[in-house]
Amino acid sequence: MTNGLVNHAKALIILCISVALLNNTARAQIHEPDGLRIPGAWNSWTNTHNMGGDFDLTKTTDGLDRWTTTFEYTGSTGSVGFKFASGGSANPWNNQWACHGFTLDAVNSVGICNSSDNTASLTQNNHYTIVFKDNGYATTSVCLMETSASPVAISGQTRTTAPGVNPAPTQDVTIEATLSGTKSAEERVFLVYTADGWTTRAAIELENISGTSGSATIPGQTGGTTVNYYFASSTIDLEAVTANEENFDIRSIATGGASSYAVASTYESAASPTTWNSASSWAAGLIPSSAADVTLNGNLSLDGDITLASLTLESGTFTAGDGTPRTITITGGGAISNTGGTYTSSGEKIIFSGSGTTTGTLSFNNVELNGGVNFGAGCSIQGALEILSGGYVNTNAPTFGTGSTLKYNNGGTYGVGTEWNSPHHVSIASGSELDFNTSGAESCDGNITIDAGGNLNMDAMTGALTAAGNVTINGTLSMSTVVGGDLEVGGDFELASGGTFNENDRALTFNGTGAQSVNGNTNLVLKYAIVNKASGTLTLNTPLEIEAGGILWPTSGTLDLNSEGLTMHSDATGTAAIGAVGTGGITGNVTFERYIPDNTNDAASFVNLSSYVSGINATNWTGAGAAWIFEYDEANTGGLNDGWGEVSGTLSHSGKGYMAEFPGNTSVTLSYTGALTSGNQGVAVTNTSSGTADNDGWNLVGNPYPASVTYANLSWTASEGVTKPSGFFIYDGDNGDYTTLTASDVIGVGQSFWVQAASGNGTLTFEESDKTTDSSPFIRSLSDPEYFALRVEEASGKWSRGIVGLLDGTTTDFEVEYDLRTFGNPIEEEHLKLWFQTDAGEDLAIQAVSRTATDMVPIRVMAWNSGVHTFTMDEQYGVPESLCLVLHDAWTGESHMMTEDTALELDLDGGVVYEGRFAIGWNVQPTLSTATTWCTGGAVDLGWTPVEAEGWQITWAGPQSGNAENEALINGLAAGFYEIFWVQENGLCLGSLTVEIGEACVGDYNQNDNRGVEDLLALLAHFAPDLEGSEITTFDCDCDGQMTIGDLLIFLTVFGTSCN
Repeated sequence: MTNGLVNHAKALIILCISVALLNNTARAQIHEPDGLRIPGAWNSWTNTHNMGGDFDLTKTTDGLDRWTTTFEYTGSTGSVGFKFASGGSANPWNNQWACHGFTLDAVNSVGICNSSDNTASLTQNNHYTIVFKDNGYATTSVCLMETSASPVAISGQTRTTAPGVNPAPTQDVTIEATLSGTKSAEERVFLVYTADGWTTRAAIELENISGTSGSATIPGQTGGTTVNYYFASSTIDLEAVTANEENFDIRSIATGGASSYAVASTYESAASPTTWNSASSWAAGLIPSSAADVTLNGNLSLDGDITLASLTLESGTFTAGDGTPRTITITGGGAISNTGGTYTSSGEKIIFSGSGTTTGTLSFNNVELNGGVNFGAGCSIQGALEILSGGYVNTNAPTFGTGSTLKYNNGGTYGVGTEWNSPHHVSIASGSELDFNTSGAESCDGNITIDAGGNLNMDAMTGALTAAGNVTINGTLSMSTVVGGDLEVGGDFELASGGTFNENDRALTFNGTGAQSVNGNTNLVLKYAIVNKASGTLTLNTPLEIEAGGILWPTSGTLDLNSEGLTMHSDATGTAAIGAVGTGGITGNVTFERYIPDNTNDAASFVNLSSYVSGINATNWTGAGAAWIFEYDEANTGGLNDGWGEVSGTLSHSGKGYMAEFPGNTSVTLSYTGALTSGNQGVAVTNTSSGTADNDGWNLVGNPYPASVTYANLSWTASEGVTKPSGFFIYDGDNGDYTTLTASDVIGVGQSFWVQAASGNGTLTFEESDKTTDSSPFIRSLSDPEYFALRVEEASGKWSRGIVGLLDGTTTDFEVEYDLRTFGNPIEEEHLKLWFQTDAGEDLAIQAVSRTATDMVPIRVMAWNSGVHTFTMDEQYGVPESLCLVLHDAWTGESHMMTEDTALELDLDGGVVYEGRFAIGWNVQPTLSTATTWCTGGAVDLGWTPVEAEGWQITWAGPQSGNAENEALINGLAAGFYEIFWVQENGLCLGSLTVEIGEACVGDYNQNDNRGVEDLLALLAHFAPDLEGSEITTFDCDCDGQMTIGDLLIFLTVFGTSCN
């Protein structure tokens, strides 16, 4: 070791040395009072404890614990020896780090060693800085850095980006360093920064140093990030080393300018902003980047399209436009919030590219949804809310301003959801479908427009869809298929060319308060239409048709047909009707159709008709096939048929009835065009005495309305004591006779009917309120399922029938409530006829008798043509399942069972009235049930009363066999299966059924195969002195015919056990 002094050391050396210490001291760090020195040739190997000067290193604990010094080397250029030494005054050479050849401007590893010196090649008058890592008395790292001049200090820093405020998110931030002097060429200055609290760091070299200042730029960081930074000088490229604290500190000559800044969580506006795209409008001087979070304070207007993650209005007014429509796109998951400012709409369009939210008071122009958006509690739409495929309103819907539009767009299928919040206008674009599913009533305050190719489907709505404005159909509108799912329109209704309106038998209501119109290029066809306008007129600009069975209700307001035409259709399913006419009525002529069915026997017959349109001529009917048209004048006394008079010319439309003969082999549809008959219509009903009461008081009345009316609703005005006829009559063209209807029955459109004013004159008044929505078909023939009918048919196909009603409490006498007289004398008829006659000689087309009657019902038959006549049960009525019908022929003495399949052929002579030959009766078929008791064994109950059991012969076969007559109960049968046979004594009404008799089980009263508590309670409940008959049989356990304690004792022996 050279101990001599090295004079004139003038080079500044920065040593990076790892030294292996060779002494016995082991410490985590060097004992600081001992110090660390670098004796060497440069100071003549001076090594004194606390000697001070450039060769006595200073301890630094900021960051990496290290010892540093800088000196100028004044010796001769070349290799120089030196050591690192630490020790107290007693032994300053106690610990030495040596034996290493140093590389300049690099980190060197130096260990504890005293056998040789360290060496380094130095240049005279250069400056050297040493950074020695304090690693205790062990091998360590030492950095020796060389500069041609004394290193400069970093005296300060200035943030030139967004000074005084927080930088904006993603904003690059420039920091300027101030140096103590002009640096040497070898010195490099770096900006070292971290965005995660020094967990990681990065270095950026200052490339633009001029004089004593230079700057570097930290890349933009996300909002809310805190950035820490400082400046460091080095002769080594800090950008190239692993970025950690030790690597930077051991290579740093000088550090300084440490500071930090917080990145704003959003882009914040300046105190006095102007326009969006002016940098001065932003606190950080930077216009928000795409997908940024932005916070506004102050008055600012939008002068371009923007894309944001969020927009928050804290104060001031944000004007969303500058006269040019602007677009604000909110990225998925983004939000627009107003926490204290004002949002002014200006023709803008807000696009939510995915999910999103709005909060606070916001009034947007147009909004487009591509995901689920929650509009909170204070958002409104003044333009259009456009829902695209994948878009929907999540939880809270906006409110809709006047003139705004809820638009379903972009070819998607949408179910009505939260977005339907009383919208103003609604639009369904081409290729889009809006489904209401099973929702209740929905409404909009404006128009509904369906573009060509668009679909509005009301599905199974249970309430009405109401549009306060117009409904325009260029695409397809399908109404609900469920009752209540109607459409209500307050404006115009237009079915455009190419549009489709599926009304699905639901009602279309016009209920606006002003002028409305029906427009289109094709007829509007409806099942139900309602005009319910508090004021104003509904005008047709296209023809309107009401389907057969449909109804037009002109409840209030005027319907102006405008010469376009209104057609009320009729067919076999029903006839279109006009309901109660309120204020206003219908202006213009209406075309009414009236369907008349054919007769099932194809025979020409008279039908009850009325005219309900003014100005209709009899030729309207004769041109449709009527051979004769008659009216009836009750005042013409004489025989019942003396009131007939042939009709020609104009038909009365105010309640007069007619009878017209039409071919029976085909249906006919009459058509009238004229003014609607409305308002009260009074019809005089008279009784002119002829001396024969049955012939008097017959009035042929016509329904004057194009709607059905219920007879009971017709008002009756007459003198005291003169009562309203209890029912009415209509001619049955199939039967060639009249059938009766009760007060509750309905008189169809265009239907005439008969009433008999038996007690005097009066007036039947038809009122609008009498109309019913029942669209009953026109009655030409009538069937009633409570009756059965015997039918007789001749070879030509002509036929007649008599109808029997089975009504308890009735008799074989004439009863006006249930029976129907023939109209006129049957034997005066010139065709086949079947009827009944009471004991009093009254001829009946319908006779009601009690079901339990035992007497035969006499039948009269008049044959018109000689030959085979076939008797059958009329299939329209069928045969009651519980009865066996029997036709008795007194001439032959034979009885014939009549079933649905029976076709009984008999020769009858033409022109003969068969009186006393035929009668029909019936036997009640048995209804079998079984029971088993302990004492009497099994029983079969045939369900007959004693009267019903008369004439029946019963036999049975099984474990036991037997027979009985006139009995309703078979007793004493052993368990097993039995075949039960029954037949009337005349050999008719044969039948059989298999039944099972169960095993008797004492005490099993509820027949559940166990003897339990329920059975015990039932037994105890029947210990009564007045018990008799079947009750004793059921509960008598010892079969002694009495209920005693013995029965209870027997029961207790089996209590709790199974019958099996």
